Amino acid sequence: MTVAHHLPEREFPLRIGLDLDNTVIDYGPAYPLIAAEMGLSEGWDRASIREQLRRPDDDQGWRYFQSVLYTRGLDHAQPATGVLDFLADCRAGGIGVVIVSHKTPRSHEDDSGQDLHTPARRWLQRTLHAPGLIAVDDVHLCPTRSAKVATIGALDLPAFLDDLPEVLSDPGFPAGTLPLQYTHAVATGELTPDGWPGVGFPWLHRWLRRDRRPNR
Repeated sequence: MTVAHHLPEREFPLRIGLDLDNTVIDYGPAYPLIAAEMGLSEGWDRASIREQLRRPDDDQGWRYFQSVLYTRGLDHAQPATGVLDFLADCRAGGIGVVIVSHKTPRSHEDDSGQDLHTPARRWLQRTLHAPGLIAVDDVHLCPTRSAKVATIGALDLPAFLDDLPEVLSDPGFPAGTLPLQYTHAVATGELTPDGWPGVGFPWLHRWLRRDRRPNR
């Protein structure tokens, strides 16, 4: 039995929290562009690039790639499949949405110390804030993972969606928050190997719309 069959027996929460990088933001289009710029010739997805660039005694190449991805890569990043329609219906239905991200102000992935917040804020402004899908004050960029988890708890969120299992399994993750793991766009709610519902935004949107139908 899949989680998709029984999770919607719960009513869609009145508030939900979302991770930002690799959840709300899809960096897929940026990977091959940066890989080509760095002279990589094959395997232009995250796992392959990481394998090519990391060395047992030196991961400077991978750290540099990440610093480029989260700065110039945002010029090519796109909203995750289905997230804009989902956010629009959340707004129309009175569902509160907040974004809580682990994002240090400056890059620690290489020696450049690049500003990571400004590019992210610019992407959020043109993609989510300007269309009125989410308020500026509802975005929290946290300097550490522990600060992120603490913020999720302080906001008292009924549910939180994140691609990283280490966030959802963090000892500080609030017991009263439903953990949802973002796996890929067409995920259908089946349990991931880590034991959480694996979902994408189209599936979340269907759950939301089911619970907002008249006479439900």
